[in-house]
Amino acid sequence: MKWICLLCCLVALPLAASAGETPAIQNLVRIKLMLHEARVAYDHGQITNALALATRAIEMNPAAAESWMFRGRLRDATRDFAGAAGDFAKVIELQPRAVEAYILRGQARFCLGHVGSALADFDKVVDMAPVLGPQLWQRGVALFELGRYADARKQFESCHTASTNDVECAAWHFLCVAKTDGVDKARDNLLTVGGDPRVPMPEIYASLTGKGTADAVLAAAKAGDVPAAERDRRQFYAHFYLGLFYEATGDRAKAREQLAAAVTLADKVDFLGVAARLHAERLRAAEK
Repeated sequence: MKWICLLCCLVALPLAASAGETPAIQNLVRIKLMLHEARVAYDHGQITNALALATRAIEMNPAAAESWMFRGRLRDATRDFAGAAGDFAKVIELQPRAVEAYILRGQARFCLGHVGSALADFDKVVDMAPVLGPQLWQRGVALFELGRYADARKQFESCHTASTNDVECAAWHFLCVAKTDGVDKARDNLLTVGGDPRVPMPEIYASLTGKGTADAVLAAAKAGDVPAAERDRRQFYAHFYLGLFYEATGDRAKAREQLAAAVTLADKVDFLGVAARLHAERLRAAEK
């Protein structure tokens, strides 16, 4: 299982209490030990046990924001987005300027389909910590899903200043411009990408320039002897970005086909998997 750094926000404390320590310090040490045990349990696939330990740590000291953050990350990693959003909300209640908690709650809210609420969290992050704005590509996706294409374009232009090798940033920017000014303008304003080695990102970028083909994107996603999970992820991105490209160019039939294929693989990714579902639902609704 992939472990996300659940202990990154914990205070550095010894793993054992010693004689003479105050009850408060001893309690903090016990919480530290409990969260450490929860991490070990998670690493061994013992999800129920890990969550139980994290919950016990919260019960020992409900005012400790780090325990709520820990359990929120656990819940997020196990796709309990409602539970995760609740835990991150508690962190925000205890620490109103906890920027990371706003980011994580925004992501969880988006994964629940609450795009407007997610955007509110991302906007709060930009307000509190403007330096993080260029890294917040999720905000651009939320703006796009809400039909705020000009604002989304600005967000992806900002993201491009932080990472000039990200084809996905260029792809979303292309889509934003295509929505407001047409495909020709989108190609004229295509962000320059220095080189994104992820499969099948080079082929996706070539398709945006008009020099590549959908067949090349799909072939790249299927090529290579890789684990099944990685192959599924590659194919998700291939179908998803092709679906968005076809939608931008007005080929709704192909857009529906590609997005439907992406949705079958959407569980392999969280945030963009939800975006794929939202797109597919919107296209279906437009035809009714």
